[in-house]
Amino acid sequence: MLSFSLIVAVNDEEVLNTSLLASPDIKEMCDIVLQASAPSAAIAYNEGIRKAQGDILIFAHQDVFLPAGWLDAVSRAIHRLNQVHPQWAVLGVFGMGLDGRGCGYLYSTGLKRYVGSPMPEPAPVQSLDEIVLILKACEGIMFDEALPGFHLYGTDLCLTARIRGCQSYAVEAFCIHNTNGIRVLPPAFWAASAYLRRKWARLLR
Repeated sequence: MLSFSLIVAVNDEEVLNTSLLASPDIKEMCDIVLQASAPSAAIAYNEGIRKAQGDILIFAHQDVFLPAGWLDAVSRAIHRLNQVHPQWAVLGVFGMGLDGRGCGYLYSTGLKRYVGSPMPEPAPVQSLDEIVLILKACEGIMFDEALPGFHLYGTDLCLTARIRGCQSYAVEAFCIHNTNGIRVLPPAFWAASAYLRRKWARLLR
């Protein structure tokens, strides 16, 4: 039976308590690791990995709500992948498919709409949104602490898995992202983008 660890980078306890920790399935995740005030997502999450005890590591934004049955949906997806694509390493709830189209299903309060659509099967992707990421602990994949800030680490993980011969997938595990949304990408995003372009120049267009 799988064991799960939930790892969260925290900078607003009220948002954490009213969104993620209010999720019904959280009580089933007996191992919850909260990382406060880290200078970057990679630093927070790597420290969380070192503390985590689960076979499956779930990294979620503090403003995500996971509806009842969410953990069962993830477990079913993992069981399916273990049967047909056991080389998986990274999962998420929304990503960019191999054909350049979005894959996944969630509701964004910032966009005020559903994003994507239900999927009958896990879909291979080239990158994943960071709202929820799921790692197989035994693969030993860590976050790149040279990647600045809190952006694009999902893309970095997918590329890291790729060069290890592993695949990343979007799975149907519907959640609600309680975000205010952004109209313009901040400078920190472009700093992360510039870093990834240098790091993965031989793989990126």
